Amino acid sequence: AIFGIKRICDSSHINACVSFDELDQLTSVHVNSLDELFLVSGYSKHVALYDINTGKRLQVFIDIHREHINVLKFANHSPYIFATSSFDHDLKLWDLRQKPVHPCYTMSSGRGNVMVCFSPDDLYLLASVVENEVKQLLAIDGRLHLDFGIAPTRSSLNYTRSYYMNGKDYILSGSCDEHVARICCAQIGRRLRDISLEGKSSRSSMFV
Repeated sequence: AIFGIKRICDSSHINACVSFDELDQLTSVHVNSLDELFLVSGYSKHVALYDINTGKRLQVFIDIHREHINVLKFANHSPYIFATSSFDHDLKLWDLRQKPVHPCYTMSSGRGNVMVCFSPDDLYLLASVVENEVKQLLAIDGRLHLDFGIAPTRSSLNYTRSYYMNGKDYILSGSCDEHVARICCAQIGRRLRDISLEGKSSRSSMFV
């Protein structure tokens, strides 16, 4: 895919287009908190950093994981901090000010990491791993804060995704082999409610 960003100038109302490098098999794109930079990952072990305004590729971080990177996320408040998650079982925190040669820390999961995201206040990282392994980590050092204890389905293709709801008190989690979305308390890890997305017949199930 080729990225194009269209901007409208306040004075002349002329549309300007910035074209970025061709990026093959994208897996994730995320913009920093200042709307100045964005990171891109693809079906590779590398991450590229771009300037939004000029379209210039500023840097490529080579081989930062052992397998391809599924999701990368900037912190919500710091324009320099970002996290990456990979099927190599590792989740890593990085700081652009250190010109990512080594991660701030690495946390390993039991299976491949599907995604990671920061809590709205950046105090926590929410890691979602294949087979309903959902954990909340302290963003400062990666220590485990909560394991949400969702039962596995014994499927290696049951890819799990989790998100913070509006605020940091609750998370919503679901997996592609199941028709249930789960709401959990992000303070104590308790599962509060399961929402079935199953239709009137088994053939009309909506998988998450």
